[in-house]
Amino acid sequence: MLHTEPSFSVYADEDGLLDSRNGDMKVKIGSDEFSFTENMGLSVENRKDDLLSGFKDLGVLDAEDDYKRMLDEDPSNPVYLKKYAHLLQLNGDVKGAEEYYFRATMADPKDGETLMQYAKLVWELHHDQDRALGYFQSAVHASPHDPNVLAAYARFLWEIDEEEEKNNESIMLPVNVDGLSTNELEKYYNKMIQANPSNSDVLAAYAKFLWEADDQED
Repeated sequence: MLHTEPSFSVYADEDGLLDSRNGDMKVKIGSDEFSFTENMGLSVENRKDDLLSGFKDLGVLDAEDDYKRMLDEDPSNPVYLKKYAHLLQLNGDVKGAEEYYFRATMADPKDGETLMQYAKLVWELHHDQDRALGYFQSAVHASPHDPNVLAAYARFLWEIDEEEEKNNESIMLPVNVDGLSTNELEKYYNKMIQANPSNSDVLAAYAKFLWEADDQED
């Protein structure tokens, strides 16, 4: 015959296993009794939050151990590599996440999500535009209809465009070149090109300078 379990709102039984009077929870183990509110000075809800936090921490540690064990058994499994990288990233270990995302891309080069995550970390950690761009483009090619991949790629393009605009604003070309000698101008443009080799304004100004200097020599 089935019996209905008593509610936690009842008072303690004769063994003192639970006492919820006045919001006080008591647990009796053997001859020792613990009161979370009286002995610890915490409410039941706060104590529950602390316990849940501890369980979550234990869960993360268990998950890390599980993935390490699985990767020891199958070190090239792209699913294990990706999930372990994601776990490391959540824990703040971005360098470790970068390593395992890279290994995951090598294990499955057609996984657009993994390529996207690795591209984001390359951009975040190293600010390597060319390298990040290559992985973002590979991610889009692998998953052309994935909204997360497309959104991450669009954000990356927006960020690099914004940086290029700032770089262009910071470049100061000489306004009055009449007072500068040809050698001084050439040194100036060489310096600007070394600092901004892909800037179209600098390259155009230098090309104009070379053309005018050649005309003067003729």
